[in-house]
Amino acid sequence: MNHLVTSNHSAKIINNKQLLRKLNQHFTKQEKAYILTFFRIVYFQKQLFNELKDMFYEDRRGGQLFSAYQIIRILKDFAPKHSFVKSLASDLIYKDFINMYQDREEALFQEDLIEAEKIMFHEPDRYFDQYVNQLTTENRTLEQSMLLYEQMKISPSKQVLNSLNQLLHQHFSDQESVDLLERLSRQRPFTPIT
Repeated sequence: MNHLVTSNHSAKIINNKQLLRKLNQHFTKQEKAYILTFFRIVYFQKQLFNELKDMFYEDRRGGQLFSAYQIIRILKDFAPKHSFVKSLASDLIYKDFINMYQDREEALFQEDLIEAEKIMFHEPDRYFDQYVNQLTTENRTLEQSMLLYEQMKISPSKQVLNSLNQLLHQHFSDQESVDLLERLSRQRPFTPIT
């Protein structure tokens, strides 16, 4: 937590219009839609739903069906029981995309990075190596450290411990590293940690 807090400067409170403007400047439409879903408390739910719906219609009118379907997937996580979302999610115009997501084809992992990361995050047993590689490539050391730490709790191994130790020594103080390893040792005894 200290590492996360100290790496970010104090936050300024901004209104919804400023938030949308900032998101438009720095993120793709799908990233923006996904980020907005985390602002349910700040944003009125109906207003947020309408914003996501507008993004969907903009892509669909522009003939960007895959991009529109990605927004549908985000809407599906945000409001799964909404009749509008249910009807869009099963619309036959998106049949090829629906199959790609259901079958978890390789194209999915290359073309929809948000969905791919959600899958890898929720199924670490199956996608652990792939997820670690992605986090390494994107230089997301904090998330990578967390993933390795969690993997050590589930299924400790010398290889994962070596990777975790390497990250800890590169990006954390000695005291932080020792604290994390001690906590891990208490949660999941493993001789090499001890």
